[in-house]
Amino acid sequence: MAAFASASSDVTDAIVAEISSYLTANYSGTATATEFWKSHELSYPLLSKMAKVYLSLSPGSVPVESLFSTAGYVLNSKRSSLASYKAHMVCFVHDNYDVV
Repeated sequence: MAAFASASSDVTDAIVAEISSYLTANYSGTATATEFWKSHELSYPLLSKMAKVYLSLSPGSVPVESLFSTAGYVLNSKRSSLASYKAHMVCFVHDNYDVV
């Protein structure tokens, strides 16, 4: 159990470090979002994986149906007082757990 907590903490630290590095960097240029993440894939490996997921085109409606299904599990009668930003966070973590 302690090994899992340590690994989870390491991943969290890596994500926070990547986000901090990205937010403090000063990028300018005319690259599209996909070009940017492709060229910075080594600098931001975790963020670039998420960018690939969110910037790719969906060939069907399965991701949308999956999102509604996840939201249905999160926003049930027992969690009706859950703030909207927390519901978004829970859905985001649920859908991206395997990416990180």
